[in-house]
Amino acid sequence: MFCSLRGLILQFAHYRSIDELDEITKHLDEDLRHPVGVYLIALARLPESLDTSCENPGYSGSEHLRQVLLCEEFQMAIVRNLLHSFPEFRRLLFVHVPKCAGADLSVMLSRRFFLLQKPLTVSDWTSKSALFEHLRGFAANLSSLAREILVCGHFTLSEYITANLIRAEDSLFTVVRDPVERIISHVNYVMTVMKLDLAMTRPDTKAWASSLQLPNLEQLTFDEELATLILINSAFAGELQNRMCRMLGSDDGTFASAAQSIKQSNIEVVLLENYESWLASKWGLESEGMNPSEKFISYERLSSKLRAFIVDELAGEDLKLYEFARLEQKSLSSTANPKGARTSAQA
Repeated sequence: MFCSLRGLILQFAHYRSIDELDEITKHLDEDLRHPVGVYLIALARLPESLDTSCENPGYSGSEHLRQVLLCEEFQMAIVRNLLHSFPEFRRLLFVHVPKCAGADLSVMLSRRFFLLQKPLTVSDWTSKSALFEHLRGFAANLSSLAREILVCGHFTLSEYITANLIRAEDSLFTVVRDPVERIISHVNYVMTVMKLDLAMTRPDTKAWASSLQLPNLEQLTFDEELATLILINSAFAGELQNRMCRMLGSDDGTFASAAQSIKQSNIEVVLLENYESWLASKWGLESEGMNPSEKFISYERLSSKLRAFIVDELAGEDLKLYEFARLEQKSLSSTANPKGARTSAQA
């Protein structure tokens, strides 16, 4: 019998298939077979109303738990709830800014540490069956896992802070790069993914096609003209405009919000030009250069008008952030970590 969220997760060591969830839920402690108990066990919160707190005729606690395991909220909260349920694991909290060597770093570190990625919390990316298999992998191999858990996959710094995931013993880090280069790389990445996924099987490909008002990609010509259209399309602003500040600060994408969060959290900020030396010194690894994109556009080939658009409209706040990180790197060049830029709470 289990009587905690931790106990529920451990039960997934015996998971076989989504059709046999009752083999897990039947072990719920008898004293918790009521709505409040099920909410606390699976969602780590109380029911949202009096109605959902009360048992209806024919109520079954184990069946209710099965339904909650299949709901969106259980999946959306699983990373936070698993980490809080297993505090003995040190957390490696990576803020993966898109197109800043994050795929390379995440893949290499995932070979050492159990991985919790943001797509795990999104049903469009991870099916319920895949989610439960991931939990089974954690619970069934608990004793042999490294004592650290890697958390990544485009979680923002704000999400880590809001979920109260950052502790003194944990490691919090990110990699940033020249904002103009990041934007160009991101556009090339979107183009590359769409070209490789003409059937639009990926959620992001579907979203990009919708933003471009394209019913399909089969007849599309992947060239500089299309890449330029993506660059200037306002529907892509959320992915391109001041993305580093959005990942490290608030949704407004301002340097001020990013600088404040960086100082408050004392996150380790690594410049991309120092990434390989940092990777070697901190992790003993050598970059494998993963997730390269085909080159459809380059900054050098763009018109002066488009260059100005990138600098003035898309990268203005990120340029301030990047200069801030570079100055921090310079000021700390004589400290114990000369290759990475680690901000100070007193900066």
